[in-house]
Amino acid sequence: MPLENYLIQGEEILAKAGIFVATNKRLIRYNKRFFSEELDDLPYSHITSIGVVKSPRKRLIKAGVIITLIAIITFLSLMVISSVLKSVSGLLKGFMGFDLSGLLAPLIPFSVFMLIGGVIILVLGFFPLRLFIQFRAPGLNKDGEAKFRLSGVRKEVSQNLIRVIREQSLGTVKSEIASVQSPENRGSQTPGQ
Repeated sequence: MPLENYLIQGEEILAKAGIFVATNKRLIRYNKRFFSEELDDLPYSHITSIGVVKSPRKRLIKAGVIITLIAIITFLSLMVISSVLKSVSGLLKGFMGFDLSGLLAPLIPFSVFMLIGGVIILVLGFFPLRLFIQFRAPGLNKDGEAKFRLSGVRKEVSQNLIRVIREQSLGTVKSEIASVQSPENRGSQTPGQ
């Protein structure tokens, strides 16, 4: 079902950026997948702030740490096992002619390569930082805030969406102020009040 089917009467799409759509009434997060669709919205009067957030890529950092630790453990284990095999190999060579000391030699460069790769992945988790735009509203928990993050779109497109949201938010605030002031109060005010 297209997004247009979810719009209310008189609602118009003003800007799009990724899965976010700004209308003249609200900010909509519309994610259509192959077999499903997801729709969340925030009325402009509920949006308290729009912020640019830079954060490290936590999944890359975790993967880098895990790979680095595995590489260190593997390297140290290979060194210990290698020294044990050398001493055992000396005994076996004397008795049976076996030399086990070269069995693990090919694995040592692999563990060093894995260590270097883990460190590179770890560093990539911190640089470049992931940049996204966060729309905030009262009552949103962490999952709700995560849904209202805009990333992966061109700067000009995101700036246009933010401009439209701010313009619509200002219009909403002005109309709410006007509706709070009753006609009697507006007429009884004297200049200078």
